[in-house]
Amino acid sequence: MVLGVSPDSAESHRKFIKKYDLKFDLLADTDKAVMKAFGAFDKRVKRSTVIINPKGVVAHHFPKVNPRKHVDEVKQVLAKLQGK
Repeated sequence: MVLGVSPDSAESHRKFIKKYDLKFDLLADTDKAVMKAFGAFDKRVKRSTVIINPKGVVAHHFPKVNPRKHVDEVKQVLAKLQGK
């Protein structure tokens, strides 16, 4: 499952999902509590990715994301975590 999280409103997320035809959900974290817990917000949003295993444990954290290369990085880490 893929979830996106940002401090934007639910309405803003609905528009963004529709505009870009996203196939995953975006969660509105308007008080930034989730983002702060995962180190994705300090004075501003930090684009990052967290892979959480089925037991709810953080399996890998990408603290800084380059959108152009990130999909391949995530695929490699997921394959390694799955023993492939």
